[in-house]
Amino acid sequence: MFRCPRCTTPLQPLRKQGLCIWGCAECDGRLATVATLRRTLEPGFVHRTWSYAREHREPSARMCPGCRSAMRSSAPDGADSALRLDVCVACQFVWFDARELDGAPKKRVQPPPDFFAAVAMFAGS
Repeated sequence: MFRCPRCTTPLQPLRKQGLCIWGCAECDGRLATVATLRRTLEPGFVHRTWSYAREHREPSARMCPGCRSAMRSSAPDGADSALRLDVCVACQFVWFDARELDGAPKKRVQPPPDFFAAVAMFAGS
């Protein structure tokens, strides 16, 4: 069982649309895998989060809920950004404090290639 890296409360699985993240009922933080984030968030944001953690190697005060090793601090919007996420490179987990995941840029849903042609045909009839 994973424990919250902020308050050590057991994390609960939160399933939505076939994806799983873990949530803390005490502090409202969220734990997600990089793979889940790639399916749900804007690709550039996920890439910057992961790359920053790998390249800068800034230690975080938080321990990974998976391997219990120190996580790394990541600044997906640049070093001067107020947003700091905690990343475990080994487990590929990202920790979001309360409301940080809600504010992350979501992946845009692209309509199928023939969508606009079908709409045009429907509008013309």
